[in-house]
Amino acid sequence: MAGVALHDVAMIALDKCEDMHYDILILAVEYAAAAATGNIKYSAISDPGPATAAEQSFFRVWWQRCQEQIPQLNEM
Repeated sequence: MAGVALHDVAMIALDKCEDMHYDILILAVEYAAAAATGNIKYSAISDPGPATAAEQSFFRVWWQRCQEQIPQLNEM
């Protein structure tokens, strides 16, 4: 997971994937949720399936922190 995330950061930084920034961001957040909740079965290559309850909780807490730190996100 970490290797894919590092590759994604490099792709964005090198401006090699402008049309895929959104997809890469979503994938990175999904990887973070899987890693943070101990979901070792997550694979974006195969069908990752629906988020687990723990991953959904991670998303809620993560988004709330983002909104607290970046007030402009509350306008979305």
